[in-house]
Amino acid sequence: MILVTGASGFLGSHLVKTLSNKGFAIRALYHNTPPNSALQALPNVTWMCADLLDIYDVATAMQCITHIYHAAAIVSYDSKRKEELLHFNIHSTANVVDEAVRCQVKKLVFVSSIAALRANVVAGKAIDETEAWEESDFSSTYGKSKYYAEMEAWRGAAEGLPLVVVNPGIILGAGDFDKGSSKLMLHVDNEFPFFTNGATLWVDVQDVVTIMELLMESNIEQERFIVGAVNASFLEVFTKMAHALRKKPPYIKASSLVSVLAARLLTWQSRLLGKEPMITKETAKSAQTISVYATDKLQKALPDFQYRSLDDTINSMAKAYLVLKKV
Repeated sequence: MILVTGASGFLGSHLVKTLSNKGFAIRALYHNTPPNSALQALPNVTWMCADLLDIYDVATAMQCITHIYHAAAIVSYDSKRKEELLHFNIHSTANVVDEAVRCQVKKLVFVSSIAALRANVVAGKAIDETEAWEESDFSSTYGKSKYYAEMEAWRGAAEGLPLVVVNPGIILGAGDFDKGSSKLMLHVDNEFPFFTNGATLWVDVQDVVTIMELLMESNIEQERFIVGAVNASFLEVFTKMAHALRKKPPYIKASSLVSVLAARLLTWQSRLLGKEPMITKETAKSAQTISVYATDKLQKALPDFQYRSLDDTINSMAKAYLVLKKV
């Protein structure tokens, strides 16, 4: 039986759907976000509410489990959630790893992030799997939490747990367009006018799912892989989204100062509305940074795998967004 943590989240829900369609027996965990009716109706899936900070919940969830996809995490760049982020992402992973070691699970695939890699860029050098997160002006609390969560996973590997770590770029795809990376489509639809010089790695959610499956089924163990289709600028991605939605692309270049001021204004506005801010001090810095990631290690490990193009991903995402917008 396969355990999926964070199963009702963006990546987790896509993973559960794919595994269910292939006939795998799945125990799908959720906590604060119950699965919707479509997820609850999936065959071969047993849903379970569990708090991964509770070792007794984790032990119960792990009974009879042979393989684990650990995708549960808080993803936030809101300074208000700093302590919550660090506590949950690190300690939940420690609990899952401890129980996986005790139960002699056959393999664990841990979902980390490129945020757990070094964020400050060395000129002329792509960031690869050998890079580790380090404290700097470019680092984020989320990156720190994922790095130390990775350290818990590697501790498990040292204790004999077969492990693969994936570090995806920004994951794009149809989902809840009111949060996460899917929310970018909403901002483009509202014709948010500003853009920055930043660039990063992008990947389709279904590609991440496929790669996780392939790595789980392979003989590969104790390895880490950057997962991403293409390094592209934020302006390029937002422009493609705007064209897919037939909207006006961003047209005002935001300097670092403008980005910081916008972050302060939007944070204040979001606090009044009781929502997480669209732009924070951390994301403002990230959006100004040109980060290039090396993806050749994964291609060598999985030579038959081909990523979806950025255009196909965005067009599919826009189509799903427009359907929901009409409802």
